[in-house]
Amino acid sequence: MTRTVAERLVGMLERDEKLWLIERGKLKWVRIKIGRPIECGACSGTIKEGEFADLLCVDYAFRKICLEVFCEFCSRQLKRGDALIKAIHEIRLNGRGTM
Repeated sequence: MTRTVAERLVGMLERDEKLWLIERGKLKWVRIKIGRPIECGACSGTIKEGEFADLLCVDYAFRKICLEVFCEFCSRQLKRGDALIKAIHEIRLNGRGTM
């Protein structure tokens, strides 16, 4: 799961020519409370209004730029040992980010 989510995020950034955000910024997790139903970026399940979720953001130039939102279950797996952040950097360094 971690590898596929990382490949999708890197592919999205490459498509929009925004891969420099990861190179210059620092990836951070931000905890939020959902205001309207939204889809999880990993499992495609619906996160309901009032539930908590985690955003994967890039901290760059005193701003946090959101990349994806994840439900509590998925974010717990992706945050374990910074698995998602390590996978994103590995894909970026190896140059296999194209989908």
